[in-house]
Amino acid sequence: MSRVAGLVREILAAALFGTVGAINAFVIAFQVPNLLRSLVADSAISAAMVPIYTQLQEQDRDREARRLVGALASVITLGLGAITVVAIISAPWLMPLFAPGLDQQLQDQVVWLAQLMFPIVPLLGLTGIVAGVLQAEGRFTPTAFVPVLWNAVIIVALGVFAPFAPEDNRIWIYALGILAGTLAQLLYLLPKLKGLGPFPISLGLGSRLVRRVLVLMLPVTVGLGLININAVVDGIFATLVSDQAPRAIDAAFRLYILPQGVFSVAISTVLFPTISRMAANRDYLGLRDAVASGLRQIFFLLLPASAFLMVLSEPVVRLVYQRGAFDVYSTLITSEALFFFTIGLVFNGASLLLIRAFFS
Repeated sequence: MSRVAGLVREILAAALFGTVGAINAFVIAFQVPNLLRSLVADSAISAAMVPIYTQLQEQDRDREARRLVGALASVITLGLGAITVVAIISAPWLMPLFAPGLDQQLQDQVVWLAQLMFPIVPLLGLTGIVAGVLQAEGRFTPTAFVPVLWNAVIIVALGVFAPFAPEDNRIWIYALGILAGTLAQLLYLLPKLKGLGPFPISLGLGSRLVRRVLVLMLPVTVGLGLININAVVDGIFATLVSDQAPRAIDAAFRLYILPQGVFSVAISTVLFPTISRMAANRDYLGLRDAVASGLRQIFFLLLPASAFLMVLSEPVVRLVYQRGAFDVYSTLITSEALFFFTIGLVFNGASLLLIRAFFS
C-alpha cells in the first residue's frame, strides 16, 4: 500500500514539474538530508536497537529495555538536533558542493530547500526508535502504515495545494509537504506505544547499552546507507551531465526501488525480529533456515521484476510518468537510467536481508 501511495506521489510530481528547472534543485536538496537520515536515523537506529531490545526482553530484563529506549531517545534527539542546526547554518557553503553543474539560481534554490528539509533528520531519528520498539513487540501494522501516511500528506500537498499556487511556489509546497508528512509519522506512532512504557528519559551517554547501540549502528550505517550514498554521488555527476539529469535519474530510481520496497523490504522487516530472537537464543540453525527462506522469496520475486523492467523500461516510464510537464524527452532519459539501475535490483534486495541477519 505504501509503495502504491509513493507511486501516486511520484506521478503527481512528474506531471507538475517534469524534469526541467526547480525540480532538479529539489532532488539535490532532498538527497542530503535523506542521506543523513539513512546514515544516523530511521532504519539504522531501528536495526541497531531491535536486537539489543529483544535480547533484554528474552532475558526478562524489561526494565532495562525500557530505560534503553528512553536514554537512546534523548541521545538521538540532542545529537541529531545538533547535526541539523550545523547543517542548516552551513548549507550556503555545503550544498553547492552537491550541485556543481547547476546554475547559480538553481544552486540558491538547493540551499533554501535543503534548509527547509533538514529538520526531517531528528524527526526520523525519533520515528526510528518508536518504530523499532513497536516492531520488536510484534506490532507491525502501525509501522507499515506510516509510509502510507507520509505519502498521503505529500499527495495532498501536490494534488490539492500545488496546482492552485503560483508556479514558482509549487516546489516549496512539495518541500513543506515532506516536512509535514515526516512530522505526521511521528505523531501517529507515539500513541501506539501505550501499554509498553514507561520509557524513563535520561541523557544516556554513560549507559553501556546506549553505547552498544551506537557502536552497532556503524555497520548498519554503511550497509543500509550505501544506496543513498550512491544516490548522492549520482546526483553530483548528474548535474554535470545536463540540467535535467538529476530529476531523470531520481525518477528512474523511484521505479527501481518500487519492487524492492514491495518485496525485499517487507520480507526483511517481518523476519528481522524473528531472526533477532533466534540469534539471542543462539538458535543458529533456525536463523539459517529463516534467512534462507527469506532469500528464496526475494530471488523468486525480484528476478522476474528485474527482467521485466530491463526489457520494458521505456514503456514502463511512459505509462507511469509521461503526462503534464513530463514530456517525451523526459521519458527517454529516465528509461535509460532505469535500465542500468535494474541490473542491481536482485543483489540490493538480498543485501537488505543479509545485513539485518548478520547484524542480529
